[in-house]
Amino acid sequence: MFQKSIIFIATILVTVSYTSAKTDKIVCFYANWAVYREGLGKFTPDNIDASLCTHVHYAFLGVNPDGTIKILDPWCDINLGGFAKTAALKEINPNLKTLITIGGYNAGHAILDGIAASSKLRQNLILSAMEFCTQYGFDGLDIDWMYPAISDKANFVTLLQEMKAAFEENGDFILSVTASANPLSSYDIPAITKIADLINLVTYDYHTPYEGVTGYNAPLYGPASVNSSVAAWLARGVDAEKLTFSVAFYGHTYSLANPNNHGVNAPATAGIGGPYTKNPGSLGFNELSEFYSDWERVWDDGAKVPYSFSGANWASFDDVESIGLKAKFAKEQGLAGVAIWSVDTDDFRGATDKVICYYASWAVMRPGNGKFLPEDINPNLCTHVNYAFAGLNTDGTLKILDEENDVNQVAVNSIPGEVGGYDIPTMSNVLDLINVMTYDFHAIWAGFTSENSPLYGGVNESDWQQQNRNADAAIRYWLDGGADPQKVALGVAFYGHSFILQNPSNNGLNAPTISPGDPGEYTQNLGSLGYNEICEFHPQGTVVFLEDMKVPYLYDGSFWIGFDNEESVTYKVQYAKEKNLAGVFIWSIETDDMHEFCGEKNGLLKTINNEIKNLQ
Repeated sequence: MFQKSIIFIATILVTVSYTSAKTDKIVCFYANWAVYREGLGKFTPDNIDASLCTHVHYAFLGVNPDGTIKILDPWCDINLGGFAKTAALKEINPNLKTLITIGGYNAGHAILDGIAASSKLRQNLILSAMEFCTQYGFDGLDIDWMYPAISDKANFVTLLQEMKAAFEENGDFILSVTASANPLSSYDIPAITKIADLINLVTYDYHTPYEGVTGYNAPLYGPASVNSSVAAWLARGVDAEKLTFSVAFYGHTYSLANPNNHGVNAPATAGIGGPYTKNPGSLGFNELSEFYSDWERVWDDGAKVPYSFSGANWASFDDVESIGLKAKFAKEQGLAGVAIWSVDTDDFRGATDKVICYYASWAVMRPGNGKFLPEDINPNLCTHVNYAFAGLNTDGTLKILDEENDVNQVAVNSIPGEVGGYDIPTMSNVLDLINVMTYDFHAIWAGFTSENSPLYGGVNESDWQQQNRNADAAIRYWLDGGADPQKVALGVAFYGHSFILQNPSNNGLNAPTISPGDPGEYTQNLGSLGYNEICEFHPQGTVVFLEDMKVPYLYDGSFWIGFDNEESVTYKVQYAKEKNLAGVFIWSIETDDMHEFCGEKNGLLKTINNEIKNLQ
């Protein structure tokens, strides 16, 4: 339901690209405390895609009582390289402008109003700002003074006038102002618009969870909305070509008093906080898309924003559709562009979230419980469905394959013998996804039992086997060879390799065998059974889990099979997340436990989905 926001800034970029030159600003605010977030929520300035922003504002710095710039978190900003990494973004995009932001919601106006009222302190701030920008490689200063008093009105203009004059004489630094959505009478808007290079409106938090009812965080239209704020500022004399409004990359959450009453203005209290941002009543878009993508989405065509709900949980947020409309609105109004609060809650990593379900089309011809049609696929459990297989004619056109033998031959031929034949860096650059077939690591004719798809090498295996014949070895080969992990999916086999034991009493790994196992009643492949067949026809078999290889095997008399179960696929998803892979792919979904012989219907696929959504 929550579409990926790799597209979020990109959506804005695409929209403003088809505009006149004046609507071209994408101002990306970066909240420096994002460096302390856990897991995939951690965000540092070098995670910013410099090609998607025209300006990056580093938030926040403070001001000392003497008017000099104050570094609020030296460890983050200097020791961890916050300033240096932000300035280095200009090496990637030479046209990028980087600014520091002072003030903010929590800064108050006690210090700023005193500085603005004093000629000496104003000069101290101006000199300190220029020295700071020169020392750390920033291009200018953004003053976030949200609520100046009436008595500050003239002093604020004087501060801006003196600062702009000094900036123009000493390096032409950029001067930006961030202001409240409401054009307060304490803002001299005509004067400010003549001085500042950019004016950004904080157009979010129109409604918060502490009002006692559900409401939109940042509606585009309505009595209190982006449209009403922009219209009010324009009516007060702001220059549209200097004006940006903010797009929130987070949403407000609520806990509904009655889950059956889940519309706007429903009674509610503050809702859940995110695993990364940890703010009650608020979730970053990265958290919404990663952990709560199964909530039901509702679109409000009047406000032009969505909300979502699940049980007692309710959230107001922006998504691709609403952000696209906001970018279009900025264009229609002839504004400078849009600002983003804040890039660190965009879906910047493209978290491990893909569940790619291969469907073997010949499953439609299987008998009894083995028959599986495309309509049997649960679309809520897959992000992609790959229909296998089509062939190629000799002239390069696609060929529909009708015969099962032809299909199986293509499947065998698609398994790489030696990965050294791949140009991995080039493939990674041009492909959207690379599905690594991390199964069939051991042959069924070798004369001994072996696992089909071990995650790791076994302690009793040879060094060569440990280095080559397991999923970890295969994935490391691709990553070490230059593959982008966010394009790599790890294969999960919903089948196993079976054997007939030479001696039923010798039933461990590497036990002697006399032949591959008999074909399955449904799949009809020698030495192989689908997970559904294992569940249905060997319910009394003994399962042994190999802790070193993180896979199980089952024996039942002289029958032996190495396969994957719910425990092993959990480990594989955890591994994919640890490696920051795109996700997992499944060969193939029609051999999941469709008829609940092992437990829940679609047990393996549901286990994968549940683990994908767990905290990473």
